[in-house]
Amino acid sequence: KAVLPFIMWTQNTIMALLDQQIKELIKAPLNLPSLRKAIQQEQRLKFHSQIVNDSKEVSPYYRDYLKWVNSFLTATDKFQRFKNIFSFPVQTNDLIDSIADEHSKVFESNNSFFDYQLSSPELKADFIDYLNHLKLDEFFKTSVFNCIYGAINSILIVDLPLLQDGDYSSPYVYILDIDKVIDLSVDSDGKIKYIIFNYGKNQIAVFDELSYRLYTKDDKGNIFNTVNSIHTLGYCPAQFLWDGSLNNNNRIVKESPISASVSALDWLLFVQTGKKSLDIYAAYPIYWGFESDCDYKNEEGNKCEGGYTNYGLGTDSAHQRICPTCDSKKIIGPGSYIAVPPPRPGRSDDPDLRNPVGVVPAEDKSLNYNTTEEDRLKKRIYENCTGKGSESVNKQALNEDQVNSQFESRKAILQYISKNLSVAHTWVVDTIGRLRYDDSFISSSINYGTEFYLQTIESAVNDYANAKKNGLPGYIIAEKRKLIQDLQTKNNPNSKTRLQILEILEPYTDLSP
Repeated sequence: KAVLPFIMWTQNTIMALLDQQIKELIKAPLNLPSLRKAIQQEQRLKFHSQIVNDSKEVSPYYRDYLKWVNSFLTATDKFQRFKNIFSFPVQTNDLIDSIADEHSKVFESNNSFFDYQLSSPELKADFIDYLNHLKLDEFFKTSVFNCIYGAINSILIVDLPLLQDGDYSSPYVYILDIDKVIDLSVDSDGKIKYIIFNYGKNQIAVFDELSYRLYTKDDKGNIFNTVNSIHTLGYCPAQFLWDGSLNNNNRIVKESPISASVSALDWLLFVQTGKKSLDIYAAYPIYWGFESDCDYKNEEGNKCEGGYTNYGLGTDSAHQRICPTCDSKKIIGPGSYIAVPPPRPGRSDDPDLRNPVGVVPAEDKSLNYNTTEEDRLKKRIYENCTGKGSESVNKQALNEDQVNSQFESRKAILQYISKNLSVAHTWVVDTIGRLRYDDSFISSSINYGTEFYLQTIESAVNDYANAKKNGLPGYIIAEKRKLIQDLQTKNNPNSKTRLQILEILEPYTDLSP
C-alpha cells in the first residue's frame, strides 16, 4: 500500500515508524502542545496531592500559585506574610488522603471478577503463578491507584527483557510519567499508536505496533538504533493508565477524580493559610497603656528617645541601644504592647475615666468566619469528589431520599473508578498473556465490580432488624442478612467459606428460635 507521512503500512495493515521518521519526530514532536498541557495539569494536581517537605521538592505549580495569590494580595507586606506563613506539606494533602481512603473501597467490591482463558489448564496455572510473581494486584492497588490523584496522564508500558530466560518470555509492566514522553500518537478511541520516550541516560525508546526499538544519542547529538525487537501483538505495548479524558479534543489529558475540584482546592489552601495569620493575631493579645516619660540617661548623658539611647556621634540604628529602663517594663509572655498618648486635661466636671492599661481582644466574627469557611470548603470538595457527606452531616438526621441520593452518588463515583481500573488491568493482563504465550492465550475477564461495601455493619444490622420488625418478605430479609455476612467477612475468604457452611447447616436462619 501507499506510504503515508510518518507511517508505513505492511501487508497486515500494522503501522510501523521508519527509522528516519523516528529521528525527525525526536527533533520535532507532533503532539508537543498536548503533552505540555498534560504536564501542566499534573503539576497542579500534584501540588495538592503529593506530600513534600519543602519548596525544593514541591511541584512547579507552586510558583504559579504564588503568582495567583499575589494578583489579589497586592500589598507587599501582606503577600510576604502569606509566603512566610505558608508551610509544607500543604494543608490540602490531608483532604486528598481522606478522599483517597473513600475511593479505595473500589477494591472491596462484593461482585468483582477475575478470570483468564488459555488453551490448556496447565498454561492457565502457569499464567496465574506468573501474575502472582509480578504482584500485579498489589501493583494496581498501590502504584496505579496513587497515580489517579497526581499522575493521571501516566502510561502503562508492558516491556520485555533483552534476553529470554526459560520456556516463555517474561514481560513486565511499569508506569511511565508523562514528562518523560517525547512524542506519541493516539487514534480516535484514545489508543496509543506509537510512543517515543526517554528510556535512560542517553537512550530513547520507540514502541509501536510492530516492534520495540532503542536508540542511543552520542555526545554530538547523533541518534542511532541499537535494539530492534519485533513483537506479535498487533498493537503498541503502551496504554494510558486512565481511560476517561477531560474532553474529546485532547485525548492525552485525562480526567482525575479530583480534576473538577482543583480550583476549589486552590482557594481552600488560601483560606487555610490566611486563617493561620488570623490565629497568630488571636493567640497573641495586644496590650496598651498610656505613654510615660523616661528619665534614663546613659553614661554619655544621652536621654532615652522612644525606647533607645544614642551612643557615639551617629544617630542611626548602628549607634543606638535599647533603653534598659523601658526594656524592663515590657510584657512577660506572648503579645504586643502599644503606648498611646495620655488623655488631655479636660473640664473638672468631665474627667477621663479610662483604665491606664487595657487589652484589645481578637475580633470574634473574623475568627468564626474563617473557621466556618474552611469547614464549608472542605465538606464541599469532599462531597463533590466522593459523593459522601462529611461526618458531621452524617450525624444529622437524614430522610430516606437523602440517604438514597448520597448512596447512589457514592456508588456512581466508585463505578467510574472501577471502570477505568478494569480497562487498564484487562489491557495489562491481555498484553502480558499474548507476549508470553502468543496464540495460546485467549482472553481475560477482569471487572472490579459494581457493588461496594458502603454501609457499616451497624447500619446493615439495623436495616436487617427493621426489615424483620416490619414483616418484609423473606427473600428481602435474606438479602439484608447476606450484606451483613459480606461486611463481616470482606477480604477474608476463609471466614466467608465458614459462614456459607454454617448457613447451610442452620435452617430457617431468619426466624427466631
